[in-house]
Amino acid sequence: MTTKVLNLTVTSDSRQYPYEKRYPASMTLHELKEKLVLVVGSSTECMRTELRDKNGKFLSSLTDNHSTLEKLGVTDDSVRAWKRREGLKIKYDALASAENEAKQFNIGDRCLVHISNQQERKGIVSYIGLTKFKDGYWIGVTYDEPFGKHDGSVNGERYFTCENNHGVFVRPRDVKKCEQDEEMEEI
Repeated sequence: MTTKVLNLTVTSDSRQYPYEKRYPASMTLHELKEKLVLVVGSSTECMRTELRDKNGKFLSSLTDNHSTLEKLGVTDDSVRAWKRREGLKIKYDALASAENEAKQFNIGDRCLVHISNQQERKGIVSYIGLTKFKDGYWIGVTYDEPFGKHDGSVNGERYFTCENNHGVFVRPRDVKKCEQDEEMEEI
């Protein structure tokens, strides 16, 4: 079982700069005060503890020495927690964006694949959607020539069928739908 840890910023009238440290959420207020004696230069009996938000706005006085930090309403408003919350949002936004990009394709569409530092390759869209091998939306393409990596299956999971070394998975942003005019130019 993992212990929930809080990243706390401690300020004191006796210190010019705030003190940031991680403490278990199961720690009591009295135990926290004992840890802070050397930091703030005051005995536990003389400490007045307050809960403030990340902007310094007063939320409540912490007076119950026997309650845990979690029960007192102390939360982790650290940069790491913010990044964790925002990271999920960013990941969700990226997934939604890739899904929208993938919607412009249909199975059987002729396409051009352009992956950075590689020559543009022609093929047919053979798969559109999520995969088990990696998060996000993918376009499975059957190349016209054997420049691919597989036959439409990855790690034993079949997504589409093609000749060996003709299949590849790419992000929707790396695929361009071929227009009828482009195909006619080749003929």
